[in-house]
Parts: sequence; C-alpha cells; structure tokens
Amino acid sequence: MEAWAQLTLHGIHSGGSANVLFTVMSQPRSYTSDAVWWVPKNGSSVIALGNSSGKPVHSNLIFSNGEARTIDIAPFATEIIRRHPFAGPGPLSHSDSASIIYTGPAGSLIPTGITSSDDGKFASMIRFYDTQHTVQQSLFANNLRIKDSVPHMVLRNASSDFITVNPSFLTTAGEEALKIPEVRLAPQEVSELDLRPLLKLAAKRSDLDSVSVKVLNTGQRGSLIGALYSVNARTGVVYDVPLRDSGPVRASTGAYPVRLDRDYTTSAIRQLNQATLQCNLTTTEGTSSLESSISAKAPLKHLTFGKCVMSRRLT
Repeated sequence: MEAWAQLTLHGIHSGGSANVLFTVMSQPRSYTSDAVWWVPKNGSSVIALGNSSGKPVHSNLIFSNGEARTIDIAPFATEIIRRHPFAGPGPLSHSDSASIIYTGPAGSLIPTGITSSDDGKFASMIRFYDTQHTVQQSLFANNLRIKDSVPHMVLRNASSDFITVNPSFLTTAGEEALKIPEVRLAPQEVSELDLRPLLKLAAKRSDLDSVSVKVLNTGQRGSLIGALYSVNARTGVVYDVPLRDSGPVRASTGAYPVRLDRDYTTSAIRQLNQATLQCNLTTTEGTSSLESSISAKAPLKHLTFGKCVMSRRLT
C-alpha cells in the first residue's frame, strides 16, 4: 500500500494557486535535477531546496542566463531562492531554467518551485526532473486545453550535445492534427514554441478543443525536458500539464492517486500499445465505492495515451 500527498498553495500574490507534489523517497534519484519554466509578464519565480537527510547538503545552481549560485542546506532545512522579475530590454514574458548538482546523501535534495505574475493572475508549479533516470528521450502530454485558452510550451536541451525535436499535436481520437517544423536546440538552450498555428487550426475544428502532445527527440534519453501550460481566457484558470517521458514501468500499472475534494476531475493516464484500450477505475470513499470504466474495441493505432476520467460533484 502506498500513501500519496499533495499540497495546494492558495493566494499567491493575492490571486492564483499552485500544487506542490510530494517526492516518492523509495524511487532512485541521482545527484542532479533540471527544470524549465515559463515566466509571465511582470513575473517572478521562487525555488525551494529541501534537505531530507540528517547531513548537510552542498548544492550548485546554474540558471539559463548563466547566473550561478552556491547554496548550503543544513540537515532537514529548506533554503529559498527568489528569481526577480525580468529586467532590461527583451520580451515582457520569458523562459527560465535551472540545473542543480549537489553533494550529500543520495536523493537527499528535494527541489520544487513556483512561477507567478505580480498581479496574481498566473501561478504554476516548477517541475524538476532527474534526467539521469528518465526511460526515453521523447516527451508526451495529454489533455492540453486549447478552446478559449492560451497555451505556452517551453522546451530545454538539458544535454551537452545538439538535438532536434519534432513537436506534433493529436486529436482525442489519436489522429495527428498538426506537426510543427522541427526545432534544433543547442546544448542547454531554452526555447518557447510558437503555438499560433495550433490556435488558428483549432479555431476551425471542434475536435481540437483539447489535444495530446508528442515531442520526438533525436538526442539521448534525458536530453530534453519541457513545461506546458494552458491559461483559460475566460476564467483565468491556469492548467499545468505534465510534459514528460513515459516514466518507469510502475507508473503505468495502476494505483493512481484520486482526488474527490469538492468539484474535481481525476484523469488516470497510462501509456498504450496498439491494442485495445481498457481502463477501469474504482475508488472507495467512506463506506461507499464508486466505479467507472471506459473501453475502445477498435485498435488505437495513433493514440499515445489513453485516459480514464471520473468526475464527482460533492455538495
């Protein structure tokens, strides 16, 4: 049996909220972590470095602009690093990234962060990845909202070699709707993709209200990381969509965490082959059980991810 937890931080800059995921301590982790994120107009970022061990940790951080910092973290302590709003000539919004190398007990450093705007209209978590333990070189995402939304997609070459990436977007039926011209990334380069062609196409097609994302990569596994967001133009709600590799085998064999607090939708996503999709979801709340299932008898030749969704309205 596994117990999972998640924190939600409310009222960031008197506005938005962001989730903070807990770390699974039993999973193997290396001495490095990498992240990339989008920073909105007049935005800033906060990174937290936690030491989960009883021994000191010495860490070195390098950001996308070349700035380097050295942080010493006492046993069971947390250090906060603040990235101030963008200053100087250039775009009002921009991308940022960080690479962390540390010494201390293996797996003891736990990094996380938040990117937000000063007016509180945008807030999202910063996801750090252990690129030494990724299982493949390409990235995938599911259920990126396009209708009435403004998406942002940022990619970073986390390796020391040039790589070429090929992003494409799929309908919910698994059919490729749009392929963006390939992008060549220099070592450690960060690039925000131009998604205007996707928005233009989606305005004419109802089957592109939400899409799946596939980013093929010519580099080695762990050489590419990304961040993906969707901001609802009507409500201002920010959706942080995980853009990552398929993960270890245990990540697609069930036991997904399910939330039932207030109005919430849980999507259990698993990697598929070209066979028939079957997905069953059973949850227990108090003394009652809820069950939901979805299946597709026809082969799904182009679908990268399947999704089993359960919604529960609590009054």
